[in-house]
Amino acid sequence: MAFRKKFAEILSCDPDLLIVPECEHPDKFDYKFYFDSLWVGNNRNKGLGVFSFNNIEITLHESYCEAYKYIIPIKVANSKVANIIAIWSQNNKEDPRRRYIGDVW
Repeated sequence: MAFRKKFAEILSCDPDLLIVPECEHPDKFDYKFYFDSLWVGNNRNKGLGVFSFNNIEITLHESYCEAYKYIIPIKVANSKVANIIAIWSQNNKEDPRRRYIGDVW
């Protein structure tokens, strides 16, 4: 949490993409340190954020389904196009089979 206070640490690594679970909504940052972003969540203080750098465009893939709360299919485009899936798996206390890796599976 509080990624807005920590992001400077990782920027020195010159990332192309960052996938950040437990991330506040991008409008909570003091300034835009990324090229493009996607964010999903019900609480603007804690969701799944994806940030791109180096002129890489990211868009939500048309297969996105809100039923899979924190699984975001993403189209990534620069000189080439690729698809990735950003996932924030969680501890599902109601259904132990869906805890962490079970959630991903």
